[in-house]
Amino acid sequence: MAIITCTECGKEYSDKAKACINCGCPTEDNHTHIKQKPEPPDEIQSRLDISTQYEKIVHEVSESSEKNTYKRKPLLIWGFIALVVLFIFAQNNQKADDDTGNLSAGVKDDICKSYIGEVTDQNPLLFTTIKNEDVRFSLVSINTKSTKSEYACHFFNNGTSANWSTLDNAIQGKWEDDETATIEHRRKYNIARLSGKDFNVEVPTNYANESTKKIKKQTFTHTLLESGAKVPNGIKENPEAINQLTNIIGMNGYKCDTVSGIVEMAFTRGFSVYCNKHNYSYEIEDKGGNWVVTLQ
Repeated sequence: MAIITCTECGKEYSDKAKACINCGCPTEDNHTHIKQKPEPPDEIQSRLDISTQYEKIVHEVSESSEKNTYKRKPLLIWGFIALVVLFIFAQNNQKADDDTGNLSAGVKDDICKSYIGEVTDQNPLLFTTIKNEDVRFSLVSINTKSTKSEYACHFFNNGTSANWSTLDNAIQGKWEDDETATIEHRRKYNIARLSGKDFNVEVPTNYANESTKKIKKQTFTHTLLESGAKVPNGIKENPEAINQLTNIIGMNGYKCDTVSGIVEMAFTRGFSVYCNKHNYSYEIEDKGGNWVVTLQ
């Protein structure tokens, strides 16, 4: 039942009555005005308080979510960098020491070109050398039909063995071990004999460069270098880098009184540094502008 107001006399009565009980005006002639009971002020204020609290909670949750998103971004970035670093460290389990029998870069490049040519059935004379400071590897490339292919050779067992891979797979530590080659160095005749599972080839090369290379290395000295220590050519051109590397090691709480050798990393920006007569070994890697030291 609703309460309506009579349009004739202005009195209120039930809409169930056929006419106004005061003046007799028919109900059908009246405009129905349902009078709704107003809400108590306390109840209205209560609803307003609840609405305000809800908006406040939504704002705080939204603000907190944005802050957490900004906080998570650096964590995600550093987490990605950490995965990349782990990937790089896992890519190659071979020793960082020179195990090439002091082969000159020219000899290794000559052998690598013939080696890759044999296993990939390509002309060795079409290969070119890719500059590389890591003495353990030789990197070569070839352009065929507008396509550039890059390969890596890894020398070990004192320079008497080598295996190969594409450069992309080498970065991931994947080598064609079933096609490992043995190398016989016939220095007297300037020939390297390369033998593998399905090939046997003689490679003309010039071993005379090895003695020249050794003499040049002996002329480079530094107060922190031990006798016979080997360093990359880039370090020779900038000897102050030796002091910087040892300072970085010391700032990280490690010990490096003298340097036994430095090897530049092949597939990432950094160095392997050997200290105190090879008693300590460190990897110093550039991670986004920060040099990070890892004890090996």
